[in-house]
Amino acid sequence: TQLRLDANGGQLSLNGDIDLLDFSANLNGNWQQLSWPVISNAPEYVSPEGEIHFRGKAEDFFLTLSTRLDGSLLQPMQADLEANGSQEQISLKTLSLKAERSDTRLEAHGDINLKKQKFELQGDWQSLNWPMQGKAEFSSPNGQFDAKGTFDDYAFNANAALEGREIPQGTWTIEGAGDSNQLDKISLKGQTLGGDITVDGTAAWAPETNWDISASAMQINPGIHWKELPGSLNLKIASQGKLTEQGPVLKAEIRVLDGVLKGKPVAGQRDVQVK
Repeated sequence: TQLRLDANGGQLSLNGDIDLLDFSANLNGNWQQLSWPVISNAPEYVSPEGEIHFRGKAEDFFLTLSTRLDGSLLQPMQADLEANGSQEQISLKTLSLKAERSDTRLEAHGDINLKKQKFELQGDWQSLNWPMQGKAEFSSPNGQFDAKGTFDDYAFNANAALEGREIPQGTWTIEGAGDSNQLDKISLKGQTLGGDITVDGTAAWAPETNWDISASAMQINPGIHWKELPGSLNLKIASQGKLTEQGPVLKAEIRVLDGVLKGKPVAGQRDVQVK
């Protein structure tokens, strides 16, 4: 079997064998200059070349893919995927993205049960920047993530080092659990600006959007990132609310605010309500 497509300077070819008796196949494909959007003078994503191999049948297959990626939003990268499975379950042995001109790397692996709609995925990264071209708005020198469950009952956690033009350098950990309608647990902890930040709460988007969040910041020195604002601050705040057809309904409280900012003492409490 042979198939060849040519469009807008790109080429895609597929060849191999298909056994109609046991519905199995051994297929090899390759391509050159595929892009998205397909019709664009400056496509966001380009695959200068790549290849794919499929062997087996729906009940038992093996798949590999290897390609180079580029484009206006990316730096040149090598992408590789290896998976095996069936129509009920896919085992992602490896998904790897590696930049050709820097240390940027992202790797993931895990299992996806299509019949039970369950997943378990893990991964890590190094030297991530966005955007990848030009001056980065934010970057993450390293991090890792873990997610498992179903769309109706899932849990996730991640930890990462973060920094950016408007993001103070720090290390962060996030944990959460929820379903297709809500996050019934959110926990974010960060070490940044010489102190600690903690955020806990819940949030929902169906049947209505609502939240219940509390946050604290202890011994924070904004001057570490914003040189014009040296100090040491402690802050505890809380917010509860929802979005209705008539508009937002919310309550916000500054429960604790004390410390020193630019050499002057700071203290206060405040409640704000919007109905």
